[in-house]
Amino acid sequence: MLRVYGSLRLGRGAGLVLSGFAPGPSGLPAERVLWWVSGEARLGRRARMEGTILARDSILLLDSASVEGGLVSTGGTVELRKLASVHSAPWLLW
Repeated sequence: MLRVYGSLRLGRGAGLVLSGFAPGPSGLPAERVLWWVSGEARLGRRARMEGTILARDSILLLDSASVEGGLVSTGGTVELRKLASVHSAPWLLW
């Protein structure tokens, strides 16, 4: 779990890509890394992020932004604009 105090914002075309996480019993797939955000999360156009976002406020993915993981908001909305995508996998224990 990675904690972000305040808002999480990725600009246009930015990427937040995890390195060194191998899937399987000896590793951790990207979607199982939890980004705990105490504010809002916003990904700009064509931004790419790995991990599951758990935000206290709203989550917004602008045009063509993508998340490899999941999106959960405890106190706001989750909005995906044109061609934005979320590629999730179920959380399984090995």
